[in-house]
Amino acid sequence: MLGGDQTITISARACVRADAGDAFALLATPSEHRRLQVPGIRVLSLENGRGGALRGGAIALEGPLHMRRIARTRVTLCQSPRRLAGSARLDSGTEAHVSWTLRPAADGALEIELNAVLGPVATADRLALALGGRRWVQGRFAQTLRRLAAELEAAPAAGRAAGRAPAAARGGANRRVTQPA
Repeated sequence: MLGGDQTITISARACVRADAGDAFALLATPSEHRRLQVPGIRVLSLENGRGGALRGGAIALEGPLHMRRIARTRVTLCQSPRRLAGSARLDSGTEAHVSWTLRPAADGALEIELNAVLGPVATADRLALALGGRRWVQGRFAQTLRRLAAELEAAPAAGRAAGRAPAAARGGANRRVTQPA
């Protein structure tokens, strides 16, 4: 939504039957995170940080009408198993704060929210978002959450958290990364 501070927020939520540790491990591990690609969002590169946790990367956004943007991302907050957040800077100059938030939900489910707060937003991107780009991004977010749910359902119980997650993505330790974008 466009507000007085000239930011635009786009988000999607889903409830999944999954363990928060397993979901967080999938999100925080580059080789696992890569599996969340959906049409229109292509992973170009992912960087390993200390302990093998996701540090950042480059993502290609390929939208309608041949709209293409490259986003350079950097993880700035890793709070296992509840929150993974960072910054993104598009080649157009638009900046965003992107976050994954995992919360317990009813009946043992897990609510996962993918949120992006854009600002400042380049003029061309503001126009594209107003002309349907916002709905397109929200649709990609929803597809990504469905893909995450499918990946978690396909994984053996507790396999990710116990066996394949990097040390930095496991356990309850909080890690804050403060690196320039």
